Amino acid sequence: LAGATPTPNPVAIKATGAVNLVSPSNAVGSTVQVSASTTHTFTWDAYASTSDYVIEVLDAATGAVIWGGFTGSGNTAAKTFSIPSAQTSVVFNFNGQATDLLVVGRTYRWRVYASKDNVQSATGWELISMSEDQRGLITIQ
Repeated sequence: LAGATPTPNPVAIKATGAVNLVSPSNAVGSTVQVSASTTHTFTWDAYASTSDYVIEVLDAATGAVIWGGFTGSGNTAAKTFSIPSAQTSVVFNFNGQATDLLVVGRTYRWRVYASKDNVQSATGWELISMSEDQRGLITIQ
């Protein structure tokens, strides 16, 4: 039909904010890492509607996850470990599961993911937010 006006179906889009990293983290808009210790406590702000959190620490040089994060992908994704929603801070490697320790002089990036239980999902949960990608840069002193 030439000249017809399209009538698209409405789409519901829900935008959410990022999980805010409190400490240690570089400032928003800065890629300059901040100093942290090998036993640093990672702290973030609570995120509404969260069932639990997943923390992930990566070696910035290699991109390798050294603590936390996920295994698998899609319908087989699994949390390496989770942190209860009432808790908004953890000490690095509190559970002894890190595959590598934080090394003085090296740079790392940490992230927090907010997860919500969802029985309709194949995994039983869904991610509802995460911290901003450019935040969480640290160098171990």
